[in-house]
Amino acid sequence: TPQSIDCKHQAKLKANVPIFMLHALMEERSPISLDPLNFASQVRWFHKHGYRSIRLIDLAQAIRDKQSIPEKTIIFTFDDGFETCYTQAAQILVEHGFLATIFLVSGYCGKNNDWPGQPADIPRWPLMSWEQIRALDQMGFEIGAHTHQHARLDLVNEVTLESEILQSKAIIEDQLGHPVDTFCYPYGRYSLPIKNIVLIEDGRGI
Repeated sequence: TPQSIDCKHQAKLKANVPIFMLHALMEERSPISLDPLNFASQVRWFHKHGYRSIRLIDLAQAIRDKQSIPEKTIIFTFDDGFETCYTQAAQILVEHGFLATIFLVSGYCGKNNDWPGQPADIPRWPLMSWEQIRALDQMGFEIGAHTHQHARLDLVNEVTLESEILQSKAIIEDQLGHPVDTFCYPYGRYSLPIKNIVLIEDGRGI
């Protein structure tokens, strides 16, 4: 599903950056899957027409630094960290000079997406192992946090809220050995108190 961030740093600067939000690449049709051949065709089209990809952290840095964002810039993101990010998406993207941002549910890496509250009509598929995640990280893919157990943050108490956000960040950082500065809200649900917990010490926010 494409969205765009409208970056207006100054009157002279305006850049629309499409963000393609995906989950798994599977031939099986579902609310969270895209056929790998379809994805490959889209990536080839972007490459053929001169697009380049950046990661979400690169966009955030450009906004903070008030840098211009070139036309034909796109972002690919993958929620949940499905194994197909490693077995399918990475090869397709790298072959065309693209990268992506991948958000992990830290308590389920190496398992499947059968976390509490998962709707019955959502297929259960494998998620990446930490070894696979580290391999993508070393290739330049951005790894972000997506809570510890994919909790709907607007429905949990304050203690659980802090644990879901902070524990996810801490575990991923421990596994990768470097800071994790981006966060994706499960189900797109957030509020000002939730956003305040997501903020990191220097005030930039993850």
